[in-house]
Amino acid sequence: MLFAFERRFTRNVAERVKDAAEAVVTARTEAFGSRLDDLEERLNARRAERESTQDGAVAAIAEDVSFDTISAALSEAERVGAIRSGKLTVPGSRHEPWLAVEFQLATSVISRGDDLVIDDGTVPKLTVEVEFAKRASEAWRPIISADWAPAMTSDEIGSELDTDLRRRDHLPEAKAFDFPLALRNLQNGLQLALENQRLPVDQETLHGTLYEVVTEDWVITSAGVENIRTGLLVSRESLGFDQWSREPAKPKQVAPPESVDESTWNYVVYRAGQQPVPNIFG
Repeated sequence: MLFAFERRFTRNVAERVKDAAEAVVTARTEAFGSRLDDLEERLNARRAERESTQDGAVAAIAEDVSFDTISAALSEAERVGAIRSGKLTVPGSRHEPWLAVEFQLATSVISRGDDLVIDDGTVPKLTVEVEFAKRASEAWRPIISADWAPAMTSDEIGSELDTDLRRRDHLPEAKAFDFPLALRNLQNGLQLALENQRLPVDQETLHGTLYEVVTEDWVITSAGVENIRTGLLVSRESLGFDQWSREPAKPKQVAPPESVDESTWNYVVYRAGQQPVPNIFG
C-alpha cells in the first residue's frame, strides 16, 4: 500500500510540475506574441515620428533660412542615407552661365605643418560652394566657397558668395547667381530624396542616393543620370566614365534621349562627370 501510494503521489507531483511548466511556457508564448505585436506598433510609431521630423526640418527652411535650419535638414537626410556625405548640389541660376551650388554639412580635421590641430573635427561645418564652367585659360576646377557660420544670416552668406564671384573676375556668373533659387532647389531636392525612401518597392522615383539636382527633370544619383519625369536611367559606365577614376572622365559622345535638346543633355552629362569618386569603404 505504501509503495502504491508513493507511486500515485510521485505521479501526481510530476503531472502538477508538468502542468505548471506548460502553463509557464504558454504564458511566455502569449506574452512574446504580444510583445511582437507591440514591437510592430512601436516601429511604425518611430517611423512616423522620424518622417514627421524630416518633413518638419525641410519645411522649416522656407520659414527661417538660417544655418540651423539648413544644417538640420541636411543632417536628417544624411542620417537615413537619402543624400551622400551630408551634401546636395542644386542649380543656382535660371539661365546661362549655369551654376551648380553645393550645400554640405560635414566635419574635417585641420592641422598645421607642425601638427598643431586647428580643427579637431568634432563640430560640423556648413559650407556653400558655387561651381561654374571652366574657362579655356583655367587649369583648375572653378569654385567659389564660403563657410556659413552659425551667426551669419542668409543674405550675408549670399552676398559673400556674390562678392567673391565678382572679385574673381566672374561678373557674368555673379549676375546669373540666384541664391534664393538655390535654397528653394535645396529644399525641393531634400524632400524628393526623403520621400523617395517612403515609396513602395519598385515604385521609387529615384534608383539610388541623390547626389545632385541638375534641372527640373534631370538628377544624378548613385545609379547614374536619371530623368524623374520619364524614369529613364543612364549609368555612368554607359556614358564612358571610369567608376574609380580620381579625375573627372571625358564622356563618350552619347546622343541625347528623344525629346531632350542637345545643350541640356551635354550639361547633364558634364555634371555627371563632376561627381566625386565613390567611397568603396562606405
